[in-house]
Amino acid sequence: MTASREKTILRTSGIGIAVNLMLGVLKVIFGLLAGSVALISDAVNNITDSSSSLITIIGTKIAGRDATPEHPFGFGRIEYLTSMIIGIIVTVTGAETFISSVKQIINPVEVHYQVVTVVVIVATMIAKIILGTYTENVGKKVDSGALKASGADSKNDALISLVTLISAGVFLLTHFSVDAWAGALIAVFIIKTGVEVLIETLSKILGEKADDELAAGIIRMISESEVVGDPHDLVINNYGPEMHTGSVNVEIDAGKTIDEVYPVVRDLQANIYAKYKVFLVFGFYAINSKDPVVIELTEFLDKTIKDIDNVAGYHGIYIDSKNKVITFDITIKFGCDRKAVCNSVLDKVRKEFPDYIVSANIDSIFATDEYDISV
Repeated sequence: MTASREKTILRTSGIGIAVNLMLGVLKVIFGLLAGSVALISDAVNNITDSSSSLITIIGTKIAGRDATPEHPFGFGRIEYLTSMIIGIIVTVTGAETFISSVKQIINPVEVHYQVVTVVVIVATMIAKIILGTYTENVGKKVDSGALKASGADSKNDALISLVTLISAGVFLLTHFSVDAWAGALIAVFIIKTGVEVLIETLSKILGEKADDELAAGIIRMISESEVVGDPHDLVINNYGPEMHTGSVNVEIDAGKTIDEVYPVVRDLQANIYAKYKVFLVFGFYAINSKDPVVIELTEFLDKTIKDIDNVAGYHGIYIDSKNKVITFDITIKFGCDRKAVCNSVLDKVRKEFPDYIVSANIDSIFATDEYDISV
């Protein structure tokens, strides 16, 4: 993790802790004076946000440690675990708040809202909108899931405070208390935010398709080379916001030598890392685009694959004329019987080229499908 990024995350988290503690204490005081479970729930949520910011600080410090022999890719994924812990805390807080609100709905408690309470709620709403927008924008700028989660939570807090404000307004105008119901609604907001953070974080930990913009940029850079042909099978592994590794297969004219290809690939690796912070390993397909059988097979696949559902493309055609072998890769979409789809393509190719032994590898779309340009 770069020093400037770590410093930015720590500073933003520190601001979040200070603001949330101040707002939380203020709401607790006025919530106790008014006997309002809605306002106290709102205060508890603010104090929870402070603990979330503290967890973000701890996670950022750990994630910033240098790589070790046991963990050569660094500790960047700690940031995802940090976000998950925040999600759990927010969800549990929401559940506890909901239970307290339901208890008060069953056994109502008299509330005593005053005009000054309304002023405090409005002031905290404005403060949370400003803090949430600032934190979320910084999170997007430095690609911090924890900060983005904290920022979104802060902006949700403004909505929560609005519910409390409406509850107070109803009481001041009608002397009818909907406070416990407001507290339950606030709890639902809190639980929703926590679950969303958990889902997003778990998705990153499980492994997601590479960001479309990142993948498209890498593909574009490779495609601009005059020596390296069409790129395929791009895989990007995420070891944290600032650490990515990956691999890609490229088509190389079978007549080119290693001496011609290596300098180009080496420069591509360096340029891709400099621009996108992705260390990419290159694999190769030997392509003889002038071979009559290759041309015939390409034309046949172009025509045939369009009529077969769930086929995203093909590439890597290789003809072993001596042994009468045809091999190629076929990219098949998820959510279908991929082996059956592959066999369907193979059956058609075998009928068209009965003198050849035909085989195909099933490929997946691990990144943007912009690179599947064969069809």
